[in-house]
Amino acid sequence: LNTVRFMAIIRKADNIVEAIDAVSTMLQYAMSKDGETTGLREELANLGSYLFIQNARFGGRFALATDCPEGLLSARIPRFILQPAVENCVVHGYRDAYGSGEIRVAASEADGKLRLSVEDSGRGMSPSRLAGIFLAGEGGEGRGEGGIGLRIVREMVRASCGEGYDVLVDSEEGRGTRVTYLLPLEKDGRP
Repeated sequence: LNTVRFMAIIRKADNIVEAIDAVSTMLQYAMSKDGETTGLREELANLGSYLFIQNARFGGRFALATDCPEGLLSARIPRFILQPAVENCVVHGYRDAYGSGEIRVAASEADGKLRLSVEDSGRGMSPSRLAGIFLAGEGGEGRGEGGIGLRIVREMVRASCGEGYDVLVDSEEGRGTRVTYLLPLEKDGRP
């Protein structure tokens, strides 16, 4: 990547340099040995790199808006927990849509829990598709109505965080989708 980046710098291809920087940032984040959790601030930075790459592909259509109080940016969350929902916004929520699409990420504290949400105002889902969002395909294998990304995240949250913690999806056709994460509120490893 550094060689390709250097070649792009020589040719003054700034857009390629920026795309390589975004990919490099995502790879460093993915390969970090800092454990299974990360700070919300770092997760948001990774989402920014992910959307930069998607914008390079789709002509700058997507904007990331965050509403996360400064005091919650140090909250510890599982790595890559938000990325599947953001990817669904890009791939499904705004599929076939013209113009731009905003993806909103919010954080709040409720009843001693961290509440995160990822929301779009895209296509939304029918009630039957929404009902199958966490179901596996036949025999528990393959893709069901919802694929595997959010299903795996939900299973991981439930297994690692315990009762009362979950991933929920709300959607309305033509109005968009919201994925809500209910997580333990830990800052710098402390509840």
